[in-house]
Amino acid sequence: MKIGFYDDFRPCIVKEEGVVDITEVVKDLDEGVPQLLMQKIITEFEGLRPSLQQYESSGTLIPTDKVRMRAPLPRPGKVLCGEGNYMEGVPITPKKPLRTFFKSPDAVIGPGDTVV
Repeated sequence: MKIGFYDDFRPCIVKEEGVVDITEVVKDLDEGVPQLLMQKIITEFEGLRPSLQQYESSGTLIPTDKVRMRAPLPRPGKVLCGEGNYMEGVPITPKKPLRTFFKSPDAVIGPGDTVV
């Protein structure tokens, strides 16, 4: 099960063909800050699982082309990247260590958003 945000950072279950809004399931966790809401969903996931599974199977599916997907964790504390993410098809050998670097949390955007 993939959890994310769409449009005005509304929480949802992400499916291949669209999203299912789960605002009603997580309304008691929401303090108006998407970052904190996602952290609480992760923390409380086992308790939320039955309701989320019910919504996943019976909730209204909103087609992907009708929503704007957002970053699932809008303001992460740190973004640690590995060069392997940018070297598709290039083998990494044990002789060469994997290099890592940090990105600014402000650089996190949703699918299809424009990089500025």
